[in-house]
Amino acid sequence: MTARAGEQPPTIAELATRQSSSLQILRSPYIFQSVGRFIAMSNVAEMVTATEAAALAMVDVRKVHRIFDEQILPTALIRDGERRLVACDAVALVGFYFRNDQLSPEARRLVINIIASQGRTGAIRRLWAYRNRPRPVALGHGVTADLSGFFREVEQRKRELNRARDMVHTDPAILGGSQPVIRNTRIPVYDVAAAVEAGTSLAEIVTSYPDLSEEQVHLAVLYARVEPPRGRPRQRLADRVPRDGRLIASGRMPRPTIQPPRRPETVEG
Repeated sequence: MTARAGEQPPTIAELATRQSSSLQILRSPYIFQSVGRFIAMSNVAEMVTATEAAALAMVDVRKVHRIFDEQILPTALIRDGERRLVACDAVALVGFYFRNDQLSPEARRLVINIIASQGRTGAIRRLWAYRNRPRPVALGHGVTADLSGFFREVEQRKRELNRARDMVHTDPAILGGSQPVIRNTRIPVYDVAAAVEAGTSLAEIVTSYPDLSEEQVHLAVLYARVEPPRGRPRQRLADRVPRDGRLIASGRMPRPTIQPPRRPETVEG
């Protein structure tokens, strides 16, 4: 789109109106998802918590809360109640808004408006279309925005998060069930995450915990970020590892058990 001689270039608002009216959307009022040999239809968006959205978008959770406070995403894609929820397909827009450094905040808001306008159903349809058939978003004057990388990252992080949750479990026979541990080990998942946060190298961690792979260490960090310890606020994960400390424990080392005191024997007279 170019301006003729003597004409002023269109404003961002005008570009938004033109682009929104000319954007081709899916004709079907449903989102189609393959389930086995059948096709399931759904117009209900999957929602994730602010903590999950931050992990999937690879941003700080405080930035996700800005989405609500500054009305960056349309209200059709968020729920602001007792828990703040974000439509899972909209998480890519969160990553785009806070991690794209090539467009101005105004231009980034325009991109979000182009993709996620026209109510809840229309926004979900467009997000689904852009996720499955990525294409640049034209802003005018030859300027485009490519969000395909953000959609791919979110899909990859979703798969990693599922693997992280499958990797962790709580077993009453291990540590009395007091802490979630990495499956097939006695290693508390939060201890691994604390070591990473404290700056312990990956090589040192896998050497100290021979039962762990590098991928499990990565997944432990992701799990701890999305599923922080429950109960009263605890010491920051990184602070649980002493400064300049070294890991010397192994996941194979059994924890000591304490035997109850024996009763004194009585002698019958």
